[in-house]
Amino acid sequence: MENVNKVKRVNQIAFRTSEGFEYFKYDEIIRFEADGNYTLVHHIYPNSPSKAMCNLARIVKCCKYDRFYRCHKSHIINLKHVRKLHNADHKLLMKDGALIPISEKNLKEIRSMSVLH
Repeated sequence: MENVNKVKRVNQIAFRTSEGFEYFKYDEIIRFEADGNYTLVHHIYPNSPSKAMCNLARIVKCCKYDRFYRCHKSHIINLKHVRKLHNADHKLLMKDGALIPISEKNLKEIRSMSVLH
């Protein structure tokens, strides 16, 4: 008999904001950006970004999505939303038009990712 109580994979995350909680599907999040003790959540909705009341280190611990990558000390990107890698200045162009810096140590790894080939 099939187990009817199987846990489904969670495909969304909630962030505490000053107004309550905001829920996003992982694919709706373009990137995270450090903002002091807070994190800016850049997403596909027009009122982007949202300000989460936690730091980037907490986001790293809580996000269990394999498409998120910390490319810089102040940025986590969703690899599904990368448009272009600029080799000359070590930056990624995201689908929202933002240019995100890549730390030197992560540049080689970003180049080798199959998503970017």
